[in-house]
Amino acid sequence: DLAAYRYLAVLKHSFFLGVVMRLDLELPSGLIVRARLTREEYEQLGLETGRRVSFQIRNYRVLARESAALPAESEYTYTPPPSIAEHI
Repeated sequence: DLAAYRYLAVLKHSFFLGVVMRLDLELPSGLIVRARLTREEYEQLGLETGRRVSFQIRNYRVLARESAALPAESEYTYTPPPSIAEHI
């Protein structure tokens, strides 16, 4: 569901890394965001290269620069708006 989450992207590449899948998502601006999810979630969602997706950010890490070490992951809290007719 493209309206389920705040951000939209196109799935450019997916890589199987044992237990998890790594996804390269391209935003409309051209920025590439790397994401991870289990293979079961990937298959359950019916994802494939070229598919448009919506997503939310749960944790993020800014990659290290030459002059600085890699920082720890940061938590990002996003509460989606309630669904239509929720709690009726």
